[in-house]
Amino acid sequence: MSEALKPCPFCGNKKQAFLKLDKDVYGNFFIRCFWCGAGGRLVSKAINAAYKKTAIAAWNMRKEAAE
Repeated sequence: MSEALKPCPFCGNKKQAFLKLDKDVYGNFFIRCFWCGAGGRLVSKAINAAYKKTAIAAWNMRKEAAE
């Protein structure tokens, strides 16, 4: 599994500085695009020790557009 983040699927932002691992008030982690506000699936650190890789995988998981 690659730790490289794909561009934001909503705004296309590719800047890694704006695609970060973020945490909500309950301690769940997710990838967020600070350019448009899109966020990936919540991953609980308490349940999943590999929360960072899981959050990245959730962000990168998407269907590619049909040509």
